[in-house]
Amino acid sequence: MKGKWLLIFAILGALFYWQRVWATPPRVTVLSPNRGGTLKVGQTFRINVRVSDDGLVQRVKLYFSKDRGMNWDLIEVIDVPRYSPPGSTLVEHFDWWVPDVESRECLIRADAFDDQGNIGTDVSDRVFTIEREPDTIPPRVRVVSPNGGEVWESRRTYTVRWEAVDPLNAWETSDSPDRVKINVLYTHGAMSGWAHLRTGLPNTGSFRWSIPYWPDKAYPIRGWRIKIVASDKSGNSSSDTSDNTFTVTAGDVTPPTVRVRYPNTGLEVWRIGEVRNILWVARDNVGITTVWINYKCGEGSAWRRVAYGVPNTGSYSWRIPGNVHVIPGYAGCWIKVTVRDRAGNFASDTNDHAFSIQGRVPGRTPVQVRIHSPNGGEVWRIGERRRITWTATGLWKEVSINLSRDGGRSWERLAVRRSGNSYSWRVSGPPSSHCLMEAVVYDMEGRVADRDTSDRPFGITRLKARPFIKVPHKVLHRPKSLR
Repeated sequence: MKGKWLLIFAILGALFYWQRVWATPPRVTVLSPNRGGTLKVGQTFRINVRVSDDGLVQRVKLYFSKDRGMNWDLIEVIDVPRYSPPGSTLVEHFDWWVPDVESRECLIRADAFDDQGNIGTDVSDRVFTIEREPDTIPPRVRVVSPNGGEVWESRRTYTVRWEAVDPLNAWETSDSPDRVKINVLYTHGAMSGWAHLRTGLPNTGSFRWSIPYWPDKAYPIRGWRIKIVASDKSGNSSSDTSDNTFTVTAGDVTPPTVRVRYPNTGLEVWRIGEVRNILWVARDNVGITTVWINYKCGEGSAWRRVAYGVPNTGSYSWRIPGNVHVIPGYAGCWIKVTVRDRAGNFASDTNDHAFSIQGRVPGRTPVQVRIHSPNGGEVWRIGERRRITWTATGLWKEVSINLSRDGGRSWERLAVRRSGNSYSWRVSGPPSSHCLMEAVVYDMEGRVADRDTSDRPFGITRLKARPFIKVPHKVLHRPKSLR
């Protein structure tokens, strides 16, 4: 009977023990950081946590808060070794890379989980501080161009280049162009100090500088230098200047010339829907890069676009739009051609006399002309016979064929045809590589209805002489046997 009661008490004691083991959460203590203090952004700090449990601790989760426990971010999950016996006390640690978060209300929390699903929690006793190390290292900067010896021209655009690098601190992971700001300064021989050219540029390594023209200065201007000042967010700065001086010359200050050739007489009558050639002659000492064409009808009206950015070919085919304001019998339309050269100089010209744009005439074919040959790139030789071809439509009176040997400055009439679409011409001198052929068609009233020129220049050169080959006279000797 006594043994029976002993067995019962042993079973009840075991049940009580295991119930306490199953229901008791793990004991966990944050050892460090636990007493306040200051950590630096980017440093590696060891978090130490002591855990124990009557059962078996499986894992520990570490959390970080920058706002005194209002929000928590998971740092790491630590798996406790399986060979740790139940009831043992362990000190777990984790080497934590301190994040780039400046705060004076930081805490670490540790949650321990045992094999029965119980959770024990502890938080740092005091808040600690995270702050950045002060940045005292200035950026490194070097002027790449202009760095000495260059000759740049006013009214042209050049690229100023530099290299600037700011060493990253331990907490920083990005070196974006906005990290360093660039100020560009300049000076030259006529200045006593530095003047700002650009301020607050991102660190892209370059910017485009359009050098202005100073009409009150004597060119060339020598002694130019560029200074690049690089500044980081902490206020550190450094600078570099061109190693040697460079020169700025006046460059091209001569504007181009332009003249509208067609329409120009004031006798032209164009109609809506027709395709008409606008002709001009433009020249420049350096080269024309862009041509703009505008039109307007009526005094006081605004200029409207025909074509922008077309090459300087001397002609443009324009289909007259239907929204042109038409006044029957009124000649009040103008064409303006504007050209720009490589240096940015502009010039423009309009037709000398206003012409007329009228409405469509149903069933009537417009009088138009298109030249086909020569149309650009051909080389014709003096003395040869060449065929000039064109196409004329509508009811026309005659077609005049004209030749220019100077790119359109002056013209000479070769022929007038009252029928057909070609003319056989014996090529005459003088030679030139800037020739243009033009066909001008007249309506039945004798007015210029349309004209067209070669799309590109062609050449006229001298006829090559046939080479004279001198054949030496050979003396034949009879064999001795025949003498």
